[in-house]
Amino acid sequence: RARALAPQDERALMATAVAAAAAGDTASAHAASVAAVRARPFVHIHARGTPEATVLVLQAMGHGHFAPAPGGAKLPEGHNNAAEHLDPARFARVDLFVDALAGDPALLDRLPRCDVIYNAITEPEGMRQGLGLARQVVDRLGLPVINPPDQIACTARDRAATLLGDIDGLLVPRVARVPPSRDPAVAVTAALEAAGLRFPVILRPAGTHTGDGMVLAHSAGDLSGLPADTELFATEFVDFRDAQGLYRKTRLLLVGGRILAEHLATADHWNIHHANSRAYMRAHPEAQVLERDYLANPERHLGAIRLIALGEVAERMGLDFLGVDAAMLPDGRLLVFEANPSMRAMFAEAREGFEYLLPGLGRISAAFCDLVLAKARR
Repeated sequence: RARALAPQDERALMATAVAAAAAGDTASAHAASVAAVRARPFVHIHARGTPEATVLVLQAMGHGHFAPAPGGAKLPEGHNNAAEHLDPARFARVDLFVDALAGDPALLDRLPRCDVIYNAITEPEGMRQGLGLARQVVDRLGLPVINPPDQIACTARDRAATLLGDIDGLLVPRVARVPPSRDPAVAVTAALEAAGLRFPVILRPAGTHTGDGMVLAHSAGDLSGLPADTELFATEFVDFRDAQGLYRKTRLLLVGGRILAEHLATADHWNIHHANSRAYMRAHPEAQVLERDYLANPERHLGAIRLIALGEVAERMGLDFLGVDAAMLPDGRLLVFEANPSMRAMFAEAREGFEYLLPGLGRISAAFCDLVLAKARR
Protein backbone atom coordinates (compact mmCIF):
# COMPACT_ATOMS: atom_id res chain seq x y z
CA ARG A 1 0.00 0.00 0.00
CA ALA A 2 2.85 2.40 0.84
CA ARG A 3 4.56 1.60 -2.46
CA ALA A 4 1.33 2.33 -4.30
CA LEU A 5 0.92 5.69 -2.57
CA ALA A 6 4.56 6.77 -2.87
CA PRO A 7 6.43 4.54 -5.32
CA GLN A 8 9.69 6.56 -5.08
CA ASP A 9 9.75 6.99 -1.31
CA GLU A 10 12.89 5.27 0.01
CA ARG A 11 11.16 4.31 3.26
CA ALA A 12 8.56 2.27 1.42
CA LEU A 13 11.29 0.65 -0.65
CA MET A 14 13.31 -0.14 2.48
CA ALA A 15 10.25 -1.67 4.11
CA THR A 16 9.72 -3.78 0.99
CA ALA A 17 13.32 -4.99 1.27
CA VAL A 18 12.90 -5.89 4.93
CA ALA A 19 9.67 -7.78 4.24
CA ALA A 20 11.27 -9.70 1.37
CA ALA A 21 14.28 -10.54 3.52
CA ALA A 22 12.03 -11.79 6.31
CA ALA A 23 10.26 -14.01 3.78
CA GLY A 24 13.55 -15.41 2.51
CA ASP A 25 13.36 -13.75 -0.91
CA THR A 26 16.90 -12.40 -1.07
CA ALA A 27 16.71 -11.41 -4.74
CA SER A 28 13.70 -9.16 -4.16
CA ALA A 29 15.25 -7.82 -0.97
CA HIS A 30 18.41 -6.85 -2.84
CA ALA A 31 16.47 -5.21 -5.68
CA ALA A 32 14.36 -3.15 -3.27
CA SER A 33 17.44 -2.21 -1.25
CA VAL A 34 19.25 -0.92 -4.33
CA ALA A 35 16.15 1.04 -5.35
CA ALA A 36 15.95 2.60 -1.88
CA VAL A 37 19.60 3.63 -2.03
CA ARG A 38 19.17 5.18 -5.44
CA ALA A 39 16.05 7.04 -4.31
CA ARG A 40 17.92 8.57 -1.35
CA PRO A 41 21.68 8.01 -1.60
CA PHE A 42 22.51 10.00 1.52
CA VAL A 43 20.76 11.06 4.71
CA HIS A 44 21.75 14.22 6.60
CA ILE A 45 21.14 13.78 10.34
CA HIS A 46 21.48 17.19 11.97
CA ALA A 47 22.94 17.63 15.44
CA ARG A 48 20.55 18.67 18.20
CA GLY A 49 22.73 21.69 18.86
CA THR A 50 25.64 23.40 17.15
CA PRO A 51 27.72 20.51 15.79
CA GLU A 52 31.34 20.15 16.81
CA ALA A 53 31.90 18.19 13.59
CA THR A 54 29.95 16.59 10.76
CA VAL A 55 30.85 12.96 10.09
CA LEU A 56 30.45 11.38 6.66
CA VAL A 57 29.59 7.71 7.33
CA LEU A 58 30.31 5.41 4.38
CA GLN A 59 27.98 2.43 3.92
CA ALA A 60 27.33 -0.04 1.09
CA MET A 61 24.77 -2.56 -0.08
CA GLY A 62 27.21 -4.61 -2.13
CA HIS A 63 25.38 -7.83 -3.02
CA GLY A 64 23.40 -7.71 0.22
CA HIS A 65 20.19 -6.09 1.38
CA PHE A 66 18.47 -4.40 4.28
CA ALA A 67 17.45 -6.97 6.88
CA PRO A 68 14.83 -6.99 9.64
CA ALA A 69 15.96 -5.55 12.97
CA PRO A 70 14.20 -4.42 16.13
CA GLY A 71 12.62 -1.09 15.30
CA GLY A 72 13.30 -1.20 11.57
CA ALA A 73 16.09 -2.29 9.27
CA LYS A 74 19.80 -3.02 9.52
CA LEU A 75 22.55 -2.95 6.93
CA PRO A 76 23.88 -6.19 5.44
CA GLU A 77 26.82 -7.95 7.07
CA GLY A 78 30.07 -6.17 6.49
CA HIS A 79 29.37 -3.06 8.59
CA ASN A 80 29.58 -2.09 12.22
CA ASN A 81 27.36 0.27 14.17
CA ALA A 82 30.14 2.46 15.57
CA ALA A 83 28.39 5.59 14.29
CA GLU A 84 25.82 4.98 17.05
CA HIS A 85 28.57 5.99 19.50
CA LEU A 86 28.34 9.57 18.20
CA ASP A 87 26.66 11.96 20.62
CA PRO A 88 23.69 13.39 18.64
CA ALA A 89 23.93 16.64 20.63
CA ARG A 90 27.51 17.20 19.49
CA PHE A 91 27.81 15.68 16.03
CA ALA A 92 25.96 15.79 12.74
CA ARG A 93 26.06 12.80 10.40
CA VAL A 94 25.75 12.26 6.69
CA ASP A 95 25.11 8.58 5.96
CA LEU A 96 26.19 7.89 2.37
CA PHE A 97 25.49 4.71 0.41
CA VAL A 98 28.51 4.52 -1.86
CA ASP A 99 26.70 2.16 -4.29
CA ALA A 100 24.84 5.18 -5.67
CA LEU A 101 28.11 6.59 -7.03
CA ALA A 102 28.14 4.00 -9.80
CA GLY A 103 25.13 5.62 -11.47
CA ASP A 104 25.55 9.17 -10.17
CA PRO A 105 29.20 10.34 -10.29
CA ALA A 106 28.17 13.93 -9.38
CA LEU A 107 26.64 12.76 -6.11
CA LEU A 108 29.61 13.89 -4.01
CA ASP A 109 29.14 17.49 -5.22
CA ARG A 110 25.71 17.56 -3.54
CA LEU A 111 26.86 16.40 -0.11
CA PRO A 112 26.70 18.80 2.84
CA ARG A 113 30.05 20.03 4.12
CA CYS A 114 31.73 17.33 6.21
CA ASP A 115 34.78 17.38 8.48
CA VAL A 116 35.82 13.74 8.77
CA ILE A 117 35.01 10.41 7.09
CA TYR A 118 34.14 7.31 9.05
CA ASN A 119 34.32 4.17 6.92
CA ALA A 120 31.70 1.81 8.38
CA ILE A 121 32.32 -0.81 5.64
CA THR A 122 34.33 -3.48 7.40
CA GLU A 123 34.26 -6.73 5.45
CA PRO A 124 37.08 -7.40 2.94
CA GLU A 125 35.48 -10.51 1.41
CA GLY A 126 31.81 -9.61 1.05
CA MET A 127 32.17 -5.88 0.45
CA ARG A 128 34.95 -5.62 -2.15
CA GLN A 129 32.83 -3.50 -4.49
CA GLY A 130 31.73 -1.19 -1.69
CA LEU A 131 35.27 -0.74 -0.43
CA GLY A 132 36.39 0.16 -3.95
CA LEU A 133 33.73 2.87 -4.15
CA ALA A 134 34.64 4.05 -0.64
CA ARG A 135 38.22 4.55 -1.83
CA GLN A 136 36.90 6.82 -4.57
CA VAL A 137 35.06 8.93 -1.97
CA VAL A 138 38.16 9.21 0.22
CA ASP A 139 40.40 10.14 -2.73
CA ARG A 140 37.94 12.69 -4.09
CA LEU A 141 37.11 14.51 -0.84
CA GLY A 142 40.54 14.52 0.78
CA LEU A 143 39.14 14.57 4.32
CA PRO A 144 40.68 12.91 7.40
CA VAL A 145 39.58 9.27 7.52
CA ILE A 146 38.81 6.86 10.35
CA ASN A 147 39.50 3.27 9.18
CA PRO A 148 40.71 3.94 5.63
CA PRO A 149 39.16 1.51 3.11
CA ASP A 150 42.61 0.41 1.93
CA GLN A 151 43.40 -0.95 5.41
CA ILE A 152 40.35 -3.20 5.64
CA ALA A 153 41.98 -5.89 3.49
CA CYS A 154 44.38 -6.80 6.31
CA THR A 155 41.44 -7.87 8.50
CA ALA A 156 40.64 -10.92 6.35
CA ARG A 157 40.88 -13.90 8.70
CA ASP A 158 43.86 -15.53 7.03
CA ARG A 159 45.78 -12.27 6.60
CA ALA A 160 45.09 -11.14 10.17
CA ALA A 161 46.33 -14.47 11.55
CA THR A 162 49.61 -14.07 9.67
CA LEU A 163 49.95 -10.40 10.58
CA LEU A 164 49.44 -10.95 14.32
CA GLY A 165 50.78 -14.46 14.78
CA ASP A 166 54.18 -13.57 16.25
CA ILE A 167 53.10 -10.99 18.85
CA ASP A 168 54.25 -11.87 22.36
CA GLY A 169 51.30 -12.37 24.68
CA LEU A 170 48.96 -13.66 21.98
CA LEU A 171 47.99 -17.11 20.75
CA VAL A 172 46.63 -16.65 17.23
CA PRO A 173 45.33 -19.85 15.60
CA ARG A 174 46.45 -20.39 12.02
CA VAL A 175 43.90 -19.98 9.24
CA ALA A 176 43.68 -21.56 5.80
CA ARG A 177 41.58 -20.14 2.98
CA VAL A 178 39.54 -22.81 1.17
CA PRO A 179 38.57 -21.90 -2.42
CA PRO A 180 35.02 -22.53 -3.67
CA SER A 181 34.50 -26.09 -4.84
CA ARG A 182 31.74 -28.42 -5.93
CA ASP A 183 33.24 -30.86 -3.43
CA PRO A 184 34.06 -28.77 -0.35
CA ALA A 185 35.27 -31.78 1.68
CA VAL A 186 38.03 -32.44 -0.86
CA ALA A 187 38.88 -28.73 -1.02
CA VAL A 188 39.12 -28.46 2.79
CA THR A 189 41.36 -31.53 3.02
CA ALA A 190 43.68 -30.13 0.36
CA ALA A 191 43.81 -26.69 1.99
CA LEU A 192 44.63 -28.16 5.40
CA GLU A 193 47.42 -30.27 3.96
CA ALA A 194 48.88 -27.30 2.07
CA ALA A 195 48.84 -25.12 5.20
CA GLY A 196 50.07 -27.84 7.55
CA LEU A 197 46.93 -27.66 9.69
CA ARG A 198 45.47 -30.60 11.57
CA PHE A 199 42.04 -31.38 12.90
CA PRO A 200 40.09 -30.13 14.79
CA VAL A 201 39.33 -27.00 12.78
CA ILE A 202 36.50 -24.48 12.70
CA LEU A 203 34.98 -23.98 9.26
CA ARG A 204 32.93 -20.94 8.29
CA PRO A 205 31.91 -19.21 5.05
CA ALA A 206 34.14 -16.28 4.16
CA GLY A 207 32.58 -12.89 4.76
CA THR A 208 30.42 -13.95 7.72
CA HIS A 209 30.63 -12.57 11.24
CA THR A 210 28.00 -14.44 13.22
CA GLY A 211 27.98 -17.94 14.65
CA ASP A 212 25.63 -19.10 11.89
CA GLY A 213 27.21 -21.58 9.49
CA MET A 214 30.19 -22.38 11.73
CA VAL A 215 31.15 -26.05 12.00
CA LEU A 216 33.70 -27.70 14.30
CA ALA A 217 35.26 -30.60 12.37
CA HIS A 218 37.17 -33.11 14.50
CA SER A 219 38.10 -35.27 11.51
CA ALA A 220 37.55 -35.67 7.77
CA GLY A 221 34.33 -37.49 8.62
CA ASP A 222 32.81 -34.21 9.80
CA LEU A 223 33.21 -32.46 6.44
CA SER A 224 29.95 -33.58 4.89
CA GLY A 225 27.22 -30.99 4.56
CA LEU A 226 29.51 -28.02 3.90
CA PRO A 227 28.10 -25.52 1.38
CA ALA A 228 29.29 -26.09 -2.17
CA ASP A 229 30.74 -23.32 -4.35
CA THR A 230 31.45 -21.20 -1.27
CA GLU A 231 34.77 -19.83 -0.13
CA LEU A 232 35.57 -21.01 3.40
CA PHE A 233 38.02 -20.30 6.18
CA ALA A 234 39.47 -23.18 8.21
CA THR A 235 40.83 -22.12 11.61
CA GLU A 236 42.76 -24.21 14.11
CA PHE A 237 40.55 -24.98 17.10
CA VAL A 238 42.02 -24.33 20.54
CA ASP A 239 39.96 -25.69 23.44
CA PHE A 240 39.59 -22.71 25.77
CA ARG A 241 37.39 -24.21 28.48
CA ASP A 242 38.30 -22.99 31.93
CA ALA A 243 38.60 -25.00 35.16
CA GLN A 244 34.79 -24.98 35.50
CA GLY A 245 34.38 -26.41 32.00
CA LEU A 246 32.92 -23.14 30.70
CA TYR A 247 33.82 -20.98 27.72
CA ARG A 248 34.48 -17.28 28.33
CA LYS A 249 35.10 -14.62 25.70
CA THR A 250 36.04 -10.99 26.09
CA ARG A 251 35.57 -8.26 23.52
CA LEU A 252 38.10 -5.45 23.61
CA LEU A 253 37.75 -2.26 21.58
CA LEU A 254 40.88 -0.48 20.37
CA VAL A 255 39.82 3.13 19.85
CA GLY A 256 42.31 5.82 18.94
CA GLY A 257 45.07 4.20 20.98
CA ARG A 258 42.87 3.31 23.94
CA ILE A 259 41.99 -0.24 25.03
CA LEU A 260 38.45 -0.63 26.36
CA ALA A 261 36.60 -3.75 27.51
CA GLU A 262 33.03 -4.24 26.26
CA HIS A 263 32.07 -7.58 27.78
CA LEU A 264 33.15 -10.89 29.30
CA ALA A 265 30.64 -13.43 28.03
CA THR A 266 30.18 -16.96 29.42
CA ALA A 267 28.57 -20.00 27.77
CA ASP A 268 28.66 -23.77 27.97
CA HIS A 269 29.37 -24.20 24.24
CA TRP A 270 32.51 -23.45 22.22
CA ASN A 271 30.56 -21.41 19.64
CA ILE A 272 30.00 -18.56 22.06
CA HIS A 273 27.97 -15.61 20.76
CA HIS A 274 25.53 -13.01 22.03
CA ALA A 275 22.42 -15.19 22.09
CA ASN A 276 23.75 -18.28 23.85
CA SER A 277 26.05 -16.42 26.25
CA ARG A 278 23.35 -14.01 27.44
CA ALA A 279 20.90 -16.91 27.83
CA TYR A 280 23.45 -18.78 29.95
CA MET A 281 24.29 -15.71 32.00
CA ARG A 282 20.63 -14.95 32.75
CA ALA A 283 20.39 -18.38 34.32
CA HIS A 284 23.75 -18.11 36.12
CA PRO A 285 24.10 -14.83 38.01
CA GLU A 286 27.62 -15.73 39.12
CA ALA A 287 28.74 -15.21 35.50
CA GLN A 288 27.29 -11.70 35.66
CA VAL A 289 29.20 -11.04 38.88
CA LEU A 290 32.43 -12.01 37.13
CA GLU A 291 31.62 -9.79 34.14
CA ARG A 292 30.82 -6.84 36.43
CA ASP A 293 34.16 -7.17 38.20
CA TYR A 294 36.01 -7.54 34.90
CA LEU A 295 34.44 -4.41 33.45
CA ALA A 296 35.19 -2.46 36.63
CA ASN A 297 38.83 -3.62 36.70
CA PRO A 298 39.86 -4.59 33.15
CA GLU A 299 43.55 -3.69 33.56
CA ARG A 300 43.85 -5.94 36.62
CA HIS A 301 42.25 -8.87 34.80
CA LEU A 302 44.19 -8.38 31.56
CA GLY A 303 47.61 -7.58 32.95
CA ALA A 304 50.53 -5.77 31.36
CA ILE A 305 51.56 -8.48 28.88
CA ARG A 306 48.12 -8.67 27.28
CA LEU A 307 47.70 -4.88 27.22
CA ILE A 308 51.05 -4.40 25.47
CA ALA A 309 50.09 -7.10 22.96
CA LEU A 310 46.79 -5.34 22.21
CA GLY A 311 48.64 -2.11 21.55
CA GLU A 312 50.78 -3.96 19.01
CA VAL A 313 47.61 -5.32 17.34
CA ALA A 314 46.31 -1.79 16.78
CA GLU A 315 49.70 -0.66 15.45
CA ARG A 316 50.04 -3.51 12.95
CA MET A 317 46.49 -3.34 11.63
CA GLY A 318 46.67 0.41 11.01
CA LEU A 319 43.06 1.01 12.00
CA ASP A 320 41.72 3.68 14.33
CA PHE A 321 38.76 1.61 15.52
CA LEU A 322 38.60 -2.17 15.76
CA GLY A 323 37.64 -4.97 18.10
CA VAL A 324 39.40 -8.07 19.35
CA ASP A 325 37.41 -11.12 20.46
CA ALA A 326 39.57 -13.31 22.66
CA ALA A 327 39.82 -15.65 25.63
CA MET A 328 42.18 -15.14 28.56
CA LEU A 329 44.36 -18.22 28.89
CA PRO A 330 45.81 -19.40 32.21
CA ASP A 331 49.37 -18.81 30.98
CA GLY A 332 48.73 -15.06 30.63
CA ARG A 333 48.20 -14.98 26.88
CA LEU A 334 45.15 -13.94 24.89
CA LEU A 335 43.68 -16.53 22.53
CA VAL A 336 42.57 -14.34 19.61
CA PHE A 337 39.41 -15.47 17.81
CA GLU A 338 39.28 -12.48 15.49
CA ALA A 339 40.53 -8.91 15.17
CA ASN A 340 38.59 -6.58 12.89
CA PRO A 341 36.25 -3.57 12.91
CA SER A 342 33.11 -5.60 12.08
CA MET A 343 32.06 -6.08 15.71
CA ARG A 344 28.84 -4.38 16.71
CA ALA A 345 28.33 -2.55 20.00
CA MET A 346 25.99 -4.35 22.42
CA PHE A 347 23.49 -1.55 22.98
CA ALA A 348 20.50 -3.88 22.58
CA GLU A 349 21.83 -6.47 25.07
CA ALA A 350 22.58 -3.73 27.60
CA ARG A 351 18.93 -2.70 27.52
CA GLU A 352 17.64 -6.25 27.93
CA GLY A 353 18.63 -7.12 31.47
CA PHE A 354 22.35 -6.32 31.36
CA GLU A 355 22.26 -2.63 32.17
CA TYR A 356 25.63 -2.86 33.90
CA LEU A 357 27.18 -2.97 30.40
CA LEU A 358 26.11 0.63 29.78
CA PRO A 359 28.96 2.43 31.63
CA GLY A 360 31.51 0.49 29.57
CA LEU A 361 29.65 1.30 26.37
CA GLY A 362 29.62 4.92 27.49
CA ARG A 363 33.41 4.88 27.80
CA ILE A 364 33.68 3.41 24.30
CA SER A 365 31.33 6.10 22.97
CA ALA A 366 33.38 8.84 24.64
CA ALA A 367 36.59 7.44 23.14
CA PHE A 368 35.02 7.28 19.68
CA CYS A 369 33.82 10.89 19.95
CA ASP A 370 37.34 11.95 21.03
CA LEU A 371 38.76 10.10 18.02
CA VAL A 372 36.38 11.86 15.64
CA LEU A 373 37.28 15.29 17.02
CA ALA A 374 41.00 14.56 16.90
CA LYS A 375 40.70 13.52 13.25
CA ALA A 376 38.48 16.49 12.35
CA ARG A 377 40.95 18.98 13.86
CA ARG A 378 43.67 17.72 11.52
